Amino acid sequence: MPGRTINSAGYADGAAMTIQSCLAFCQSKGFPYAGVEYSVECFCGSSLAANAAQVADSVCNMPCSGDATQPCGAGSRLTLFHTTAITGPQPNPGVNDYQYLGCYAEGTTGRALTHGAGIPGADLTVAKCTAACRAANYILAGVEYGGECCTSAWIELTKGLG
Repeated sequence: MPGRTINSAGYADGAAMTIQSCLAFCQSKGFPYAGVEYSVECFCGSSLAANAAQVADSVCNMPCSGDATQPCGAGSRLTLFHTTAITGPQPNPGVNDYQYLGCYAEGTTGRALTHGAGIPGADLTVAKCTAACRAANYILAGVEYGGECCTSAWIELTKGLG
């Protein structure tokens, strides 16, 4: 969909489009941006197009097909919404006495965590990874690529964490 302000997902509903139905649709798909256009169209996205430009609210004057009291954009005009409640997958805050430390880039001369924990990728969970690391007396554990559990005894990373 070239020229769209947001264009990752969308749908049209000529009979029942409302702002709420569009917001719910985009939220269910994990998108922070949602917008209604031309009375019947809903669009979702992760970011705004570089050429997106805000115009006066009065230009978005077409009523939604499902609620005539709501403005649903206009021709090539999007009534746009954004939420910070949707931010994508969230890190596990911690499990098995391990605390979340953040997202780390692998080192340029090797891996940040140097030992594999030996858990098959299809069976991997954060709880299983941290349990395996605890059982092997490692103080750090990490999950990577959705199917790798890595660990290390490197203590420098934990200094000053309280």
